Amino acid sequence: MARVDSNRLAIGNAKMMAREGTAVAEVQPEVSRLSGEGKTVTYVAADGKLAGLIALADNPKATSGETVRAGHALGLQAYNIITIPIAAGILYSSLRILLRPEWAALAMAASTITVTINALALKWAGLPHAETAVVAPQTPVPVAMA
Repeated sequence: MARVDSNRLAIGNAKMMAREGTAVAEVQPEVSRLSGEGKTVTYVAADGKLAGLIALADNPKATSGETVRAGHALGLQAYNIITIPIAAGILYSSLRILLRPEWAALAMAASTITVTINALALKWAGLPHAETAVVAPQTPVPVAMA
């Protein structure tokens, strides 16, 4: 929730819009179409009325398949495949094994570190890897209301 001039703006998912009292049912066919195209849809509301949709797609690079195959060949996914479900408690129902919360948190933190090291290993090995850029405006961006 934000204010731009005298307008109350909300950007979020359908649950947030419902909490804010903004009706989104009229655009559901468009949301379904965009979701079917693999896009993530975000709702934009101004003063409690739906103002539009933002649809984002993260299109994979042509080298993505090669990167995944290289990671698999190096065994880079093994840690996450094994430890994240254990940390989440998947073994409790069958084997009554449940990690203490601090051990589960440690396993999840180690997962983050492992993913970072794996990404760096792919980069240092000269294999294709994902590049991420975060861009934040330095000055407020004016918003025009229709």
